[in-house]
Amino acid sequence: MLAKLTSPILPVYLDGLWGSIFSFYKGKYFFKKPERFPYPVSVEFANIMKDNKSPDLAREKLLDLGESAFHSRKIFKGIWEI
Repeated sequence: MLAKLTSPILPVYLDGLWGSIFSFYKGKYFFKKPERFPYPVSVEFANIMKDNKSPDLAREKLLDLGESAFHSRKIFKGIWEI
């Protein structure tokens, strides 16, 4: 599917959605009370992919964004720093 696209691709990673009203947390969609408000969600962006649109590269970029988002979480900051 990626190879046939003519427009550039912007990889985006949404982190922290589990437990929000947008997840299937506790077996429910949408119709549940949020546990806190506002709910802490972060968005990570990679550089635009213009030329190389291989699925492997897109997946690698998303995995890198996920790692970056994980290490940016407030509760994990400083744990791995020496």
